[in-house]
Amino acid sequence: MVDRILSELHQERIVAIAQHIIAIPSVTNAEHAMSDYTAQFLHNLGFSVTRLAVAESGDTIVATYGSGDQAVMLNFHLDTFDVFVGWESDPFIPVISGDRMYGLGAHDMKGGAACVLAIAEALVTSGVQLPGRVIISATSDEENWSRGAHVMLASNLLHGCVAALVPEPSNAGTLTIGQRGRHVFHVQFWEKPCMPPLAVASMLQQMRRDLLRPSKNLVQLIWDGATNLDSLGHVMSSVSRVAVL
Repeated sequence: MVDRILSELHQERIVAIAQHIIAIPSVTNAEHAMSDYTAQFLHNLGFSVTRLAVAESGDTIVATYGSGDQAVMLNFHLDTFDVFVGWESDPFIPVISGDRMYGLGAHDMKGGAACVLAIAEALVTSGVQLPGRVIISATSDEENWSRGAHVMLASNLLHGCVAALVPEPSNAGTLTIGQRGRHVFHVQFWEKPCMPPLAVASMLQQMRRDLLRPSKNLVQLIWDGATNLDSLGHVMSSVSRVAVL
């Protein structure tokens, strides 16, 4: 069975899918076109496709193929970070140089998404009879609050799912077992009006060093730059997200 599926899986097809989806802009909270493409791709293969609405984001897609009590899930996220300075080419026009492909989200994680979609295609074209179900899920808002994953988990569409594989970037040829969660805090600081960004940055670095060991490299700190005066005339700076990953 495995050999028949693998015989339908070709590198050229994976590359072609990756090139196509990299060209679809899907910055976090603007994943709608990528949601549409993924849903239609899986529908055309014969998957049973469900679209889950996600606030301020594109839909999360959950698609099922086969039948049975148990299922295995292949998951990827639809969104990418925004375009930053430093690009030497159009980030939405994939460029292949040697054995590398360059484009926005190629690494995180449209390369992985292309692999999942190519596997879905190979499953169908191989004609094998699966012993259970395969779930393909594509979540939105992953680079922000993971609201797409939260909606999916609350949907009851994953019943019988016994394992999940997420082709996020990792060392080549390795399989990482991950069960890490996340705590999210809303933190506000009050200080005297003297260069608030530097003061806040200093506090956050102290938090990173002293309060969150040994996981300091897993801490994501985002300062939203918002300042206002409290009733005492002190500057209040808000850190909108402190996520311990």
